[in-house]
Amino acid sequence: MKNLVMTMAALVTLASCGVYAGPQKIEEHPGMMKAMSAHDYADTRTRLKTILADKGLTLFSEIDHGSGADAVDMDLTPSTLFVFGDPKAGTPLMQSDEMMAFELPLRILVQKRDDGVWLIYRNAKAWSDEYDLIGLNDNLARIDDAVTDIVETVISEPEEQA
Repeated sequence: MKNLVMTMAALVTLASCGVYAGPQKIEEHPGMMKAMSAHDYADTRTRLKTILADKGLTLFSEIDHGSGADAVDMDLTPSTLFVFGDPKAGTPLMQSDEMMAFELPLRILVQKRDDGVWLIYRNAKAWSDEYDLIGLNDNLARIDDAVTDIVETVISEPEEQA
């Protein structure tokens, strides 16, 4: 019991210091999640690409919003959107509700902010409230778990990788 109390106290202390404690909801954007990377912007982008490839996922597009803004002489924080997926996982969702094509393929935004590098993504489970996906809650949970696993692997310290 003493160890449990000490562990809980340590977690509360870490959380109050702003140390990352797992993906967090973005309150002002329902269904969105964010996680701070332990790596710089370039390394986070490279790690994400590598992990997507290692998991056999297709990287459909990498959109560098910051470079796009630079091209028209405008300022934008460094931001790159990764569009990826697996048709075996996404097609059943689109078969159930064709409007899911607006959500798929999956996307993770890597963004450099003043307080660090963040990965921002959509919680797949939130789609059950927005689309006609009857009987597909297990599919949504698997997709959400897979994206969360990708994000947690990208942001982790190197020695924490499996």
